[in-house]
Amino acid sequence: MRTTATVLVFLLFLSAGVAGPLGGVPPAYAQQDSTMLVQVQSAFQSADVEALLHGAAERVDVVIFGKGASYSRAQASLVLLDFFRRNPPRDVAFEQQVLAEDRRSMIGHYWGADGGEPMAISVRMRARDEGWQIRSIRIERRGR
Repeated sequence: MRTTATVLVFLLFLSAGVAGPLGGVPPAYAQQDSTMLVQVQSAFQSADVEALLHGAAERVDVVIFGKGASYSRAQASLVLLDFFRRNPPRDVAFEQQVLAEDRRSMIGHYWGADGGEPMAISVRMRARDEGWQIRSIRIERRGR
């Protein structure tokens, strides 16, 4: 339910032409914005690393619980597979977005199947070749 509400609110903001904290969404990227939000959120929800990293940059910064590095897409895939194996998802919600002309960040929470405290997640992207590329993924325990 929370996932659907987040996507609906975001789509309403896009259709109303509401500007993000750093400015409006360029028209060329408006459709890609809503599509990318749905794709990223769905990939996290289903622990689908291949879908999450589809179209990602050649190098992706992945930081999990304060440890990480800049990885090739293949290495990032292994790191994220290990994370999802240890922390299967129960729910994911992106509540905040920061939009700029060629950049965006999505910030939200990840609830593991163990029922513990939600983890903070953020995904940073850059516009490249008429689309968005994931540049970094950060997952932190609450309070960090």
